[in-house]
Amino acid sequence: MYSEILVPTDGSPASDAAIEHALDLAAQYDARVHALYVVDGSAYSSLEAGAELVVEALEDEGAAATDRV
Repeated sequence: MYSEILVPTDGSPASDAAIEHALDLAAQYDARVHALYVVDGSAYSSLEAGAELVVEALEDEGAAATDRV
């Protein structure tokens, strides 16, 4: 029934339920799980000083969240 499953995560404990559900479905249907972490970049577009540090921190946070899945 499922061969690919996309699960969004923001790294929060609240996203754990979605992750668990996706992993259960993947195990049941022998499907591949893809994790997605999205940041609204427009929320940070007004930053001038330190914007690069913020982007780097968000990228690190996203990598950690998706690696955890």
